[in-house]
Amino acid sequence: FLQNCKTCGYTMSLRLKKNYNNNKFDTVELIPSANNYGKPSKKKPTKRALPTFQEEPKAGDVETAIAMGTTNDNNDTTFDGDTSLPTHSKRNITSNGDDDIDNNRSNEDLDDEDDDEHHHQSQTKFGTFDGVLGRCLLCMWGVIMFLRTGWIVGNAGVWQATLVMALSASITMFTTLSLSAICTNGEISHGGPYFLISRSLGPNLGGVIGLLFAVGNCVGVGLHLVGFAEAIVSLYHPSTIFWGLDIQLIAEIGLLFLMLIAMRGVGSIIKFNLFLLFLMFVSIIAFFIGTFIWTSAKRDVGFTGYSSKTFADNWGPSYLPNNNFLTMVAIFFPSVTGCMAGANISGDLKKPSVNIPVGTISAVIFSMIVYIIIAWMLGACVVRELIDPTTGEYIDNSGLYHNYVIMSDISLWRPLVDMGIYASTFSSATSCFVAAPRIFKAVCDDGLFPIFSFFAVGRKSDNEPVRCYVLVVIICGLIMISGDINFIAPMVTNFFLITYALVNYSVFAWDISKSPGWRPSF
Repeated sequence: FLQNCKTCGYTMSLRLKKNYNNNKFDTVELIPSANNYGKPSKKKPTKRALPTFQEEPKAGDVETAIAMGTTNDNNDTTFDGDTSLPTHSKRNITSNGDDDIDNNRSNEDLDDEDDDEHHHQSQTKFGTFDGVLGRCLLCMWGVIMFLRTGWIVGNAGVWQATLVMALSASITMFTTLSLSAICTNGEISHGGPYFLISRSLGPNLGGVIGLLFAVGNCVGVGLHLVGFAEAIVSLYHPSTIFWGLDIQLIAEIGLLFLMLIAMRGVGSIIKFNLFLLFLMFVSIIAFFIGTFIWTSAKRDVGFTGYSSKTFADNWGPSYLPNNNFLTMVAIFFPSVTGCMAGANISGDLKKPSVNIPVGTISAVIFSMIVYIIIAWMLGACVVRELIDPTTGEYIDNSGLYHNYVIMSDISLWRPLVDMGIYASTFSSATSCFVAAPRIFKAVCDDGLFPIFSFFAVGRKSDNEPVRCYVLVVIICGLIMISGDINFIAPMVTNFFLITYALVNYSVFAWDISKSPGWRPSF
């Protein structure tokens, strides 16, 4: 073979980069192959799906040249003859050593340009707490916790409400474990779940799931903003002012304000969310303390204090018309969809393979414990409904059935919980609002849908997906016209259940394939 190669008039150099990190060698495709991922939006990537000789780690930190014949003055291996050799990567086949060195340098420049094009550039990187744990808690402690937990307990009873929460949490936990396995299998770029699925199952499933997940986050923005508006209307303007469109109008104003914050970059949103997380902790503590204090005002909304009789009455289910167990699951499940809030900004994390598993699992466990405690406390101290003894009809805005803001009414100091409601709903909206444009832009960056190539262009200064932001605003504005949480929540559930199923299936497919590229460290 060497004799035949020496008859070639080419020079072949196989160079390894200095100081290569041996711990980061993997077979995950960081940049999709043009042949596998359709027509690119800008230019064809130069990297292969499998690692090249330049990417393969070797012992030692010195630059190495693989000698397969004679060596010239530049330490490049040369071959003589006219036999053509197949090339499968950025190995440089030139006629002399000088051209080979120039080509190596030009290919390194191409690598840098390629990385700049396909990776979201951000000056600030976030860790486990601020980038993952905090974002996940903000999404999970959202509109459902403050405005629908009491209503779910009133319908499903304490034990079935606990079952609803445990079932939803188990789905989320399985998905979190699968997500952690994929995250520790290789390096992660921007795009969150889309990146993970498309590099595991391929672009045919990854592209579809990327679009579904982006739309699901858009619907999630509408859900949380409608909850934000409903809280304001319920607390301060029970009677309509704008011809029955009070909730819609407030939600649309909140969406525009959210757009202005997002335009400043993801760093501004992360800092803003940490402040909101502090407010939520304060409001939850105020609710816990308030359940031990009895007042006449609380009695008028159905508060009895901790009572074994109240707990026994609320233990079993008693569904209102047109509601059942699956309805409760559909309405509660969006509260646990925040488990991917950290993965959605994977390109902005310091070490995604560490930050995502640790932060996400901690958030799921802690948030579900808080949910179950709240459900049991409400079931033990608030009746389902108050009946007027003179008319025999229920009293409006009282009890678990008819008072969506019951947590505010029985808290230590109502304004504290009101702040928590505003913080939770608005922070969850910001998390979804940040996730949807980034996931959609990642799909557009890969050129899977050429019709959407217009949205693959980010802002020049920081690559923020401004065009995708505008699209999200339009979709959310249309969704919020309904102004009904119970209508929007099942839509969010369907979108996220599909995404979670595909994440779990991708891990299952990798595991049974026994692929050498599947080496999760989780």
